[in-house]
Amino acid sequence: MYTNAIFMKRGEPMDSSFYEDQQRRRQDKRQLRRYGNLFGGGVIAFEAISVVVVVALVLLNKLEWFESDPIFASAINGMITILGMFLPFLLLYTFLGETAKPAVRAVLGGPYRGSRMGLTIPIGVLFCLVANFITVFFVSFLEKAGLSLSSPELEFSFTPLGVTMGIVQIAVVPALVEEFAMRGVVMQPLRRYGDRFAIAVSAVLFAVMHGNLVQAPFALIIGLVIGYFVVVTGSIWTGVLIHFCNNLYAVLLTMLSQYGGEDELNWIYLVVNMTILVAGAVCLAVYGMRGRKRQLCPPSTQLSGGEKASGFFLTPGMLIVIAIAAYTSWNFMEFTR
Repeated sequence: MYTNAIFMKRGEPMDSSFYEDQQRRRQDKRQLRRYGNLFGGGVIAFEAISVVVVVALVLLNKLEWFESDPIFASAINGMITILGMFLPFLLLYTFLGETAKPAVRAVLGGPYRGSRMGLTIPIGVLFCLVANFITVFFVSFLEKAGLSLSSPELEFSFTPLGVTMGIVQIAVVPALVEEFAMRGVVMQPLRRYGDRFAIAVSAVLFAVMHGNLVQAPFALIIGLVIGYFVVVTGSIWTGVLIHFCNNLYAVLLTMLSQYGGEDELNWIYLVVNMTILVAGAVCLAVYGMRGRKRQLCPPSTQLSGGEKASGFFLTPGMLIVIAIAAYTSWNFMEFTR
């Protein structure tokens, strides 16, 4: 029985290109496994540092202060994001190798065209709004099926300092740090396996990191949108601005919910959402009529989609990350039937 598609006459040497192709495939798989373990290790480091900070609060008898003082909690949460995500992924950047580092450095610069980037920000915020509606429908569907989901709540002091700390912790720091980690360190090296694969993997990892089924679907959708716009604009700052606008929107709505009556809030929500809808739709129409767009690059590997996905996710580092996400998600579930 023949085990490959190459047929030879007796004594004829096998085509050397076959061996070269097989060698490249093995190298690609090996590199994917390396990336899976590296990036999985980065997420594990984030979770570990979060636990270490909580343990330190307990040992220092500051946990009650953390739970009761929103300003102190904002400072600690911001510190966890910086220490737990920025520093580990900055370290991972040094392990990427000289062939991958230039791609990360390039995306940290300005966009290919500023006008294109300007159009994509309102479009990205529009998709955030759509993703929010999808998430609400998803959560409602599961609740009707007997599964109640929850997620960490936004809490901050409604004082000038408290609001400032809340905006920094919820909107500024995550936009900078998470985009550097996901759309920079993770996505850029994976683009040699195809832009679609790189965008999808960074979005999945972004969703998994949130650790609950309320935020995860939203993060997956927005991860795909942001990843696409970062690729087509050539700048991670596109993702930072979309991410910042979305999180700032959540902070402002949380603030408004503390003031005024239900009717006033409903009108504010309607006006804000309609503004986002109209602005995003106009920019989307203009973006669609601007002629030739920058295309997503195909993979420079012969690996199939299944081989790439299994090579990256079926690694010890990523399997541990998935297990941690499953455990934390379970803690935010409650069966009502």
